Amino acid sequence: MFVLGGLVGAAAYMLTYDWVKGTGVLADILGGKSTLGAVANTAYPSIIAAVPGEALGIAVGLVLVLVAFLLPDRLRASKGPQADTGVARASSR
Repeated sequence: MFVLGGLVGAAAYMLTYDWVKGTGVLADILGGKSTLGAVANTAYPSIIAAVPGEALGIAVGLVLVLVAFLLPDRLRASKGPQADTGVARASSR
């Protein structure tokens, strides 16, 4: 399932690349490559110099994990006992 999500995400990015590029998000910032937060021992300028890049990376990662936990429940049509959980049930004999 994770592979399918990655492929769908890559396809969505591929289809919207021209639009994203047109927004300026992918343009060189401050004269070249840059990072969101300051990263120690690098020459890259940072957009948010007051926040360490490691902290921003952890925060973004936690947000994505939260989305991963919440999103599947929203996509289910029914939350009743007959909802398909993807787990095979053993038959009782």
